[in-house]
Amino acid sequence: MSDTELVSSVIATMRHALAHGNLYMQAEMWDQTTRFVFVTGVATTLRLNDREITLEDLEVGDAVRVAYDIKDGKIVATSITLERR
Repeated sequence: MSDTELVSSVIATMRHALAHGNLYMQAEMWDQTTRFVFVTGVATTLRLNDREITLEDLEVGDAVRVAYDIKDGKIVATSITLERR
């Protein structure tokens, strides 16, 4: 396995977001609830309704799609997208 390997994407619900780059999310996977801590960085893209946003625009309860890589044992979000009415 390489340092960076594309793993997957997940649809999750925001539980808590911290400005320093950790996102706490919860997802239903394989008939069980799984909790994730995603690390974000300067290369992470965030989009809401097809426009660019910042971490501070995310709200608890938002349903988001997160594409991520595993790097140095951390789950690194590469993109976060959501739709909000």
